[in-house]
Amino acid sequence: MQKPATAPWNLPLSTSDLQKLKAGFIPEDQDDKWYFYTSPTATEQLITVHIVRNMMNVEMFVLEVTASESSGGDIISAEIKSITWETSRGCLSEEEAKYEAVMLVRVVLRCEVDALPAYESDS
Repeated sequence: MQKPATAPWNLPLSTSDLQKLKAGFIPEDQDDKWYFYTSPTATEQLITVHIVRNMMNVEMFVLEVTASESSGGDIISAEIKSITWETSRGCLSEEEAKYEAVMLVRVVLRCEVDALPAYESDS
């Protein structure tokens, strides 16, 4: 990112949404405008999710996601701790960046993000 901005979020996620974020999305053709991937972190409890504009190959959002596990290894809670977004293109505010990131994970990854209301353009 050329001009990143970061903000805390603390947005709760379901186990299902966490699995979808971890799985990511690789574009199959030029019609797929976005791809999602995770990068290694120091611990398994922290997941870094990158959201990249496919045709331009520009990283637009980075979500830092944490997951807590039970002693048996089952995920008991997860949340997006923070968001980092590119501000050099479009000058998105924090609220706009969060909105766009939620819309992308809902549309592309089919995440529910139950902690937030459905937005009018959700489909």
